[in-house]
Amino acid sequence: MYYSKTHQKLQILNDIDLLIILNGNFFINYFLYKKRIEKEVNKISLKYNIKQIDLSFRSIKMLKKSKFTIANYEIKNGYKNLYKNISLLDLMPPFDNKLISINEGKNYLFNRGSGLLIPLLYLKYFDSIDFNEQQWVNYYVETQKAIIAIGDCILIEKNLYHYSYLERKKRFKKISEHDFSEFNLLKNKYNYALEHKLMIEEENQSFNKEIPYEEMQNHLFEIIKIFEKYFIFFEQKRLNKKIDNWNNYFELVSKEKKDVGFSDLSRIFSLFKRFGIIKMLFSKNQRNQISKVSNNYLISILPFLLFSCKKDGFDSELVSYICNCLKVNFENNNLKNSWKNCVIKYLSIWHPEGESGRISLQLKDL
Repeated sequence: MYYSKTHQKLQILNDIDLLIILNGNFFINYFLYKKRIEKEVNKISLKYNIKQIDLSFRSIKMLKKSKFTIANYEIKNGYKNLYKNISLLDLMPPFDNKLISINEGKNYLFNRGSGLLIPLLYLKYFDSIDFNEQQWVNYYVETQKAIIAIGDCILIEKNLYHYSYLERKKRFKKISEHDFSEFNLLKNKYNYALEHKLMIEEENQSFNKEIPYEEMQNHLFEIIKIFEKYFIFFEQKRLNKKIDNWNNYFELVSKEKKDVGFSDLSRIFSLFKRFGIIKMLFSKNQRNQISKVSNNYLISILPFLLFSCKKDGFDSELVSYICNCLKVNFENNNLKNSWKNCVIKYLSIWHPEGESGRISLQLKDL
């Protein structure tokens, strides 16, 4: 939690995950009640100044047949029951945290790497004096989440992952060495990130303070540099193949076979909700987004967005490639605008109804 100068009280720093269990026919009730539930949850969010409440929906049948993923492991062991006497521990299959697949780490890097695009957009389109409190919070949260994701991947690799942040902090401290070249630097940053995630700030500790643009920029690009090194290290180990360049990575990962998941369907539903049925059906540009909703496709193009942005400019080759992937007009004389339009399109597909979706709309006309 952090002390909000705007609201003069303690605020919840991160978003809250809320699982809704639907009775009866899941898909009918999902389409009938999703919008109504979201409206009520938004009221709660506004009333208590919660940054964001992420909703997910399941049925009893879906919970009983849950696949072994980190998300399901955390739902079973870490979620608290707010309504009705339903035991997730009894409903869901047994999950052994020592057997979490290394592929689950890929999802962490995908989501946290995508989140890093938010502070990158801020730094390219705002000076530090223009940041409001919510933007400071977004900048802080996304940079810290990226570091935590790398540490969590190492815990997964070592069969030490745990749903509790406190337990993860204890376990990570016991790892004395690792093949990753930046491990010692990461260890300090991971410990710092978890300490601050678990901390309750007092009024005089508020991190919402003005920081010089240069200092913010150095901090962000230091994290991106570590993230890029680990991203390559992890994916080469997972794929058991050397990544020669990002074009090569795109060819390897975008074609990985994966069944259509609930996250894919949820993204498609959100796109229809955001742009409307008529626009989605009759606009070729909008329909084109449907083919890009899978996690594999999105993570395969993420490096072109995240690592093409440099402190002193943009990598024209990477920007050109991603423009072609996302069907965005490439302006060789205005790489910043081309990159921005690609990031906005990516964020609108990745998490259209979350903070990233709202930010992409805010920056669309800049």
